[in-house]
This record gives sequence, structure tokens and C-alpha cells, in this order.
Amino acid sequence: MKNGWDIPVILQPEELLSSWLVRVALANGCDPLVISWAIWDKWRGWANDIDRNPGNERLVTLSNYSGESLNDLQNSTLFPIALVVLGREPIANELWPWILTTGTRNRIRKGGLQYCVDCLKEDKKPYYRRKWRLAWHVSCIKHGKSLLDCCPHCQAPIEPHRLVAKDRVITKCASCHLSLLEVSVPLSMDNEAQRFQLLIDNVFFRQLDPLVHGNPSNVSEWFDAVRYYESFTRRCILTPHPALKSFAERLSLNYEGDIKEQVSQTAFEQMNVRARSSILREINKLMRLSQAELLEILKEAGVSKQGYSTAKIQLPHSLSPISLLLPDNPRPKKKVAPRKKNEQATFPKPKPKWEVERMWRQLLKKIPNVAINGKQS
Repeated sequence: MKNGWDIPVILQPEELLSSWLVRVALANGCDPLVISWAIWDKWRGWANDIDRNPGNERLVTLSNYSGESLNDLQNSTLFPIALVVLGREPIANELWPWILTTGTRNRIRKGGLQYCVDCLKEDKKPYYRRKWRLAWHVSCIKHGKSLLDCCPHCQAPIEPHRLVAKDRVITKCASCHLSLLEVSVPLSMDNEAQRFQLLIDNVFFRQLDPLVHGNPSNVSEWFDAVRYYESFTRRCILTPHPALKSFAERLSLNYEGDIKEQVSQTAFEQMNVRARSSILREINKLMRLSQAELLEILKEAGVSKQGYSTAKIQLPHSLSPISLLLPDNPRPKKKVAPRKKNEQATFPKPKPKWEVERMWRQLLKKIPNVAINGKQS
């Protein structure tokens, strides 16, 4: 294989780098591991998220080996997308906002890839699209169906890099080896989430002028605002603070019952399709409001500047004008008087139940296996 592979495989428009490499391996009758070893020797590409950024040097080697242009190979990775969303060069080991995480451990993955059944069925040579790694993509606009993020037979994650030569096609499950195209349950779609997905696509891919509550913005600032509302809607729905709860009720913000637990403990980029659809639907309710409409609802609900913003997450620049127009209700600082001699110690008043529950959820996130009454949670 010094001069490339015997059977050439063309990189398709918007195909993921990993998808193409797997197709090359299967077409040439070998495992994906063999292909990566032949190109990059000891670098364990499949033990990493190879679609993020394998590095320019490795892509140059791959270009020389395969005959595909370096530019096309670079555009088959997720790096250019992260660059636009962040407005800066993404750091290798950080979570890249709006890009699904794979949860890679060795070659085993927890998720990170989704697909449209009908798109793969229509392909003469099926392949996985780069857009299927985007966290805001929850449905196929062309076919009007929800995307799938697990095998319809065994519910294992989609892991084409773990296929072997005898599988021959990329549309098999790497765990049960049954076809990913055989889906018996109708795939319904969340229309509100789809509308917001279309809006994000227009902002990102079609360079539609992004507006934050009617005010002009740039792409990275617009994504910052959407990202902030992803956190804010969670607080409104999951934290029973009276003002935030009132705001959620006025906008009918809510998650389906079986999704609440996942939403409360998982990063957006690690959630399944249903949970992300639910969150996008709720964010859309806020983003489509004008600044005047949003301010009116926030004030009617009694949300203060401190309730709208939080010290843990920096308020995006585009949302600062709204915060400035909300009532200021800072928590009074507790004055601790020096204790007199022989004076009995006093203890603080109990916190309200909703605040204790919030602190408990935060603790569970930091220590997932915390023991409860001697049992592992």
C-alpha cells in the first residue's frame, strides 16, 4: 500500500473524514485500523475523535497518500465549523460548543454521530455527513424525519470505525452487525425544533444577518446568546425559583418528563436527539421575542438582573442591554458581629427546599457516584 490503495474511493461533498476512511477500508477489503496504520503508523487515530482535527501534518500525509486535495480533507473535519462558532481557534481538549462529543475511550464511543435513514438509502454509495455531527441538527429537513443516534436494533452508538472487513458496507451496526437502514418505528419530528435548526443553518451556512432580539449581531455573538439561553431555559424549568418559574409558565417552557433528568445532568453536546430537540424548541421561544417583548415578560414575572444573569456564566455582550434594564436586586451581604464572651453560638436559618435541591444536583454532577445511605447512586 505504499502508493495508496488499490480501489480508489472519492471523498463526497460534506462527507466526514472518518466516514471516508472507513469506506476506503471496506472497499479495499480491510479493517479501518489497517488503513490508519498504513497511513499514520503508530498514531492511534481511532482512539481519538478523528473528525475534530487530526492535525495539518497528518492531513498532508493523507493527501499525498490518497490523491485528495489538502483543502478538501481539511473541510471534511469539524475544525472549520468550530472556528466560526467560537470566533477563535478551538483548543484541542476543550468541549467544542454545538459539536457532538463522542465520549471516546480507546475505540469505544458513547455517541456523537447521527444519521438520516432516507439519506443513506438514497445514496449510491452511503456516507455520513459532516452536518450530522452538529448538535443543533436533530432532523432531516429534506425528508422531514428525526435523525437517529443509535442502532434501531440494539440501541448501540453509531460507530462505523469499529466495522470490520467482512461487514463490507458502512450502513451496518458495529455492535450487532444488523442494517441501520431497517427501521420499523415511524420517526416523528419536532416542528418547533426543526424551525430553529433551519434558523441556525441560515445564520451559519447562508450568512443570514443574525439578530439578537431584533438587534444586529455577528455569528459568534449570536451563538453566544443561543448558548446562554440553553443554560437559562434549564434554570427556568428545573430550578423552582419563584420568579424564574413564573417566567417559564408565561412562555410555556417545559421538558417532557423522561427528559428532565438527562437535561439536568448532561451537557447539551452529550445529549440524545430527543433531549436536544426539546431544548432547541424552548430556546426558540426566547430567541424569536423582540427586546421589548422579552423585557415585559421578565418584569411581569419578577425576574431581576441577578435572576436573568448568573455569576457562573458570563452574560454575552448582545444580552447586556436587557440585563441593564431589569430591576437590581442584589443579595444583602451578611454582617457577622463579633461574638461576645460566653455567648451561645447561633446557626444560619435553613435554606429553602428549592435551593437545597439545586445544590444537591450540582453536587451530583461533580461526584456522579456519590453514596446515598451507604448505596451507590
